[in-house]
Amino acid sequence: DKNIQFVIDVNTVDCSRLKDLITNTKYLHLLHNAKFDYKFIKFHFGWEISNIYDTFLAECLLINGIENRKVGLKDVCEKYTGVSLNKEIRGKINKSNVISDDIIKYAAEDVHYLEDIREKQLIEFNKWDGLINVLNLENSVVEVLADIEYEGLLLDRGKWSKLADIAKDKIFIYEKELDVLVSNQNALSRKYAGSVQKDLFDESFEKITSINWSSPLQVQKVFKDLGLNIDSSSEKTISKFQNSQPIIKKFIDYKKQQKLSTTYGIEFLKNINKHTGRIHTNFWQILDTNRISSSDPNLQQIPSKPEYLECFITPKGFKLVGSDFSSQELRLIAEGSKEPVWVDAFNIGKDLHTEMALLIFDNLKLEDAKKPHEEIFVNGTKIFLRGIDPRFVAKTLNFALAYGASEYKLADVLGIDVKAAKDIKDKYFSGVPKLSSFLNACGRFGKTNGYIRSAKPYSGIRFFDITDKDDFKNMGFIERASKNTRIQMTGALMCKLALVNIKKYIKQNNLQDKVKLCLQIHDAIYAYVVDELAEEWGRIQEDIMIKAGEVFIKSILVK
Repeated sequence: DKNIQFVIDVNTVDCSRLKDLITNTKYLHLLHNAKFDYKFIKFHFGWEISNIYDTFLAECLLINGIENRKVGLKDVCEKYTGVSLNKEIRGKINKSNVISDDIIKYAAEDVHYLEDIREKQLIEFNKWDGLINVLNLENSVVEVLADIEYEGLLLDRGKWSKLADIAKDKIFIYEKELDVLVSNQNALSRKYAGSVQKDLFDESFEKITSINWSSPLQVQKVFKDLGLNIDSSSEKTISKFQNSQPIIKKFIDYKKQQKLSTTYGIEFLKNINKHTGRIHTNFWQILDTNRISSSDPNLQQIPSKPEYLECFITPKGFKLVGSDFSSQELRLIAEGSKEPVWVDAFNIGKDLHTEMALLIFDNLKLEDAKKPHEEIFVNGTKIFLRGIDPRFVAKTLNFALAYGASEYKLADVLGIDVKAAKDIKDKYFSGVPKLSSFLNACGRFGKTNGYIRSAKPYSGIRFFDITDKDDFKNMGFIERASKNTRIQMTGALMCKLALVNIKKYIKQNNLQDKVKLCLQIHDAIYAYVVDELAEEWGRIQEDIMIKAGEVFIKSILVK
């Protein structure tokens, strides 16, 4: 504690006598970045720390959203105690086999100030109604995420390698197709003509242009020669031109394939741990929206194609059981706004996207909502959809406009003109006035107060910089982020409560050897479950997740 610290050399000391101190829930365990210590102790001793207070996570919550926030122990210690810790010794520990006095002092100081930090953090937490609930939840979540990281995922190397080879071959095909598109345009073909490069025995290496498609600068120059006024070749910049320029659409597909081949190609296999034979991700627990992110490697953006997902296999005798919240964010919007159209759709079991399509478009029949339309009418004005179905338009609106997307963004996504997008947007919001009022209120609150909060009883907070209210670009961002954060943060905390309650159920029923949580992706939770329990566990996990959802969503069915 803050009055006395022991530094124990685990290589020479029998630590079994410490088990009760570390695992007993009657003791509060103070740590900074608890996930690291939790996994270390679990790996070396097989013990799980419980009843954690993490000063690192606490600080993340207190200054959430603030740019360049400082949450390291050195910074937090200095902020609350005025003491500047010497962290230069850290590098010496890894290089030295001798535990010198300065290393002992360094280790002891990691403990020395935590009580004072916690006491002063709690004063700050109590200034915000409901924020302490979020702190308690996050301190429990860290145990679950540590378990998931520790468990890891099994991957079929052979299957993955074959997919990597296929992805690499597809890149070559895309490059040839892009070359052909360039060579078919007279103005470009002369300027970018390539010298024919042939292998002595194989003509597949023929290069008909001089363009290196993986060079952003070269590609940007090509697109400028096409007459596009752009300052980047990023997808965000060029996507608005993809319906008028076939080469743009082809290049976007090429970049997606390139990412597939690099991020999730043969190099991905290097993430398999040589000791466990599994992939162990690293979670960042609290993003601005309180969502969890994954890195080294990122397991939350694994390609959703079945052939990639099938590469993730189970230990012998286990099945993979997963469940996710159905339309989680849309249900949270319905709960917050009490918009009758949305509430009825969810509670009666209607398809929300179809209902909104019927509301937006003139004289649209139910049976035609999913059929491609070349043109359609909104308040008597003809809209050219170019083969898109009205339900897809409504679905895009439901997800995009709820988070403050403009008619310009909508026009880009749907490939329609801006006036048509505005007409659709105006008709959409005129039909759901309570939804419009709710989202606008969130946007105004963030711009006025410099923060936004999630729904009770777990009222997280995200701060914004509103010092310059004349900075229209920043204020526009804050308005959109306030709408988005209110929904996403509530959804994130809903998932975290489900994670904590699932782990609690596993411990209470002594299922640690039969159910092992192995992945969390946004609103989905996965576990390895022994074969004979898999079906039953699916129902148990679903029930636990629904009950967690009902803490936040009270007027809408949670599924």
